[in-house]
Amino acid sequence: TVDFDELAGLPVYEFGGETISSDGFDFALSSDGSFISVNYGYNYPAESFLENGTTALFLANYGSVTMDEAVASASGFSLNSFDLGGSWSDMGRWASGINITGNLVGGGTVNTFVALPSDFAFENVILNGFTGLSSVVFNPVINPNNGGSNYEFQLDNLVVNQAGAVPEPGTWAMMLVGFGAIGFAMRRRRNLSVERLRFRRARRLAAPIA
Repeated sequence: TVDFDELAGLPVYEFGGETISSDGFDFALSSDGSFISVNYGYNYPAESFLENGTTALFLANYGSVTMDEAVASASGFSLNSFDLGGSWSDMGRWASGINITGNLVGGGTVNTFVALPSDFAFENVILNGFTGLSSVVFNPVINPNNGGSNYEFQLDNLVVNQAGAVPEPGTWAMMLVGFGAIGFAMRRRRNLSVERLRFRRARRLAAPIA
């Protein structure tokens, strides 16, 4: 689970084009002048800012954010679910929802739209088909009721599954050579054992009878 908890403390402000890393994943902000902040509600009254008791990733002012593995694997990763919330108690500042685009390792995309919660709370979002991903883009949709820069939302507790790296072709070749060498050695050892057994039997048969 990517929970941003290791980034707890004072707010972290990152402007367009910057990146925040957490739990083996990078979160890169688009370069259109927006910002990322972790734990944005620090020192704000609890009743004015939506919090879930842990550090979350806050986004505002037009920005989309791209999530990918800090160390990319050949088979990619899966995003199973995450917690989604708004920001301030003034819900007019929230995005109306987010478009989620998963870029697949082999090419192509998977897409879905998720509306922001209708109340002042985080909601858990379950995703289907977001597997074999090279990256995921969270792109806010403006709140049509207020216009302006009302794109704010928060992400937390992203449940992921990393399948692990697939060996490169050269690695596979080395593994096959190694397995072949082991098989040859075992076969040679078995043949030597058979020859020794035959030799001992022949010696017994040839020995003079006392």
